[in-house]
Amino acid sequence: MSAKDSKSKLSLKDSSFLKNPPIEEKPEDNSNLLPSDIAWKIALGMIIIAVIVFASQFGPFLFSRLTNTQVAYNTPIQITRSALQIAVNSTMFFGNSTYQNKIDFESCDASGNCTPTFNATDRSYAWRIFGELGLYQRTHSPIYLNQMKSDFSSILQGNYSWGAPFYSSYQIGRTYLVINYTPMLDYYYTTNRDALNAQPGDLSPGNPMLEATLAREYALTALMLNQSNSVDYLESKQYVLSNSSSPLSANNQRAAFLDASEYELNQSIQDASSEPLVISDMPDFKQDECWIISAKYDLYRATGNKSYLSDVLSFFNRAHFGSRNPSELNVQLPSQIHPCIDVLEQIAAPNNSYSYDADFLLQDYVVRSWDSPASPICNGDGGFLSVVPQDPTAPVSCIYQYKSDSDAGYSIYLLANDNNTAYRLIGD
Repeated sequence: MSAKDSKSKLSLKDSSFLKNPPIEEKPEDNSNLLPSDIAWKIALGMIIIAVIVFASQFGPFLFSRLTNTQVAYNTPIQITRSALQIAVNSTMFFGNSTYQNKIDFESCDASGNCTPTFNATDRSYAWRIFGELGLYQRTHSPIYLNQMKSDFSSILQGNYSWGAPFYSSYQIGRTYLVINYTPMLDYYYTTNRDALNAQPGDLSPGNPMLEATLAREYALTALMLNQSNSVDYLESKQYVLSNSSSPLSANNQRAAFLDASEYELNQSIQDASSEPLVISDMPDFKQDECWIISAKYDLYRATGNKSYLSDVLSFFNRAHFGSRNPSELNVQLPSQIHPCIDVLEQIAAPNNSYSYDADFLLQDYVVRSWDSPASPICNGDGGFLSVVPQDPTAPVSCIYQYKSDSDAGYSIYLLANDNNTAYRLIGD
């Protein structure tokens, strides 16, 4: 992405220069310098030349990457925050003296006034746990570890009905894989086992996003059934039998979950084929494609099949988000982009193109939607608006907006896993 910067020309005609004309200097006599002095000067000169060459070659590129999408905005810059600062400050949406740790949803009316819903559900707790997982991975603070376990206990004590697993359990599965908290494995496995017993297709509502999410669920379960520590625990609960010929053996259950995951993935791809395009020059980039890409990456993790990884890398190499203007993307719902950022952060090495692409998407679809207490769009409660204008120069409005627990949890997780990028907060 490029930006036309207006630069003021430097003038040599200042008063001090006219009043004090330069004194003619005699050529410097280096005859008495020691060899070490000459070598030092040569080395210094070479360093200066190298800096000039580097700046001329890479300066514009680095500037464009650091400013990224922000240069496209006409809105005044209010303040700058690191990704981690934004993530930490956003946790206020889930719990403060007003919301009492129970906020599930928030809707804004025609006047831009936002009203929260005070329902503590399995969904709200699961997304809160996912956000805390990101903060724990980034900071290693026991505070977040203890909070995740406490929130999970609230789910167990609340006797909530999880319904279909794509509503909440994926976040719990991802969390278990990091913190190895076996009550989460128990809950995650039994939830997906019950879903699988309903037969593939019964839980597929014809929605590509939900089908892809279910494919992710099953792939993650298959991954766990390939881990000795997870299998040992499941055997101790008699969820898995050590008899290799039994349908309940780890290998046979793993195969069943993989078959179900691939089934749901194919259903998702088929149902997404009629969706609008996100990028006009990518005919396979439909509105729910990021969820499909995420499912493929989880299948790669579960199977090691490089064809899934090849599809994922091919998609991102062609999308090359960091080189595009935000107006090229036909997206208004940040939730459609969240899984792409998630996968980019998992495959990105520091400072490579995938990292830049993740930064680009975080700025335009996460930071831009943040109702920051320092630069409020609505009431500044730390939530994330669920709709942003496609035009990056258009202001984000509160009118008929809503903020959800899922947008907040996923956004906090993604920001916490960012690589220290500083982002600009754009106010109204």
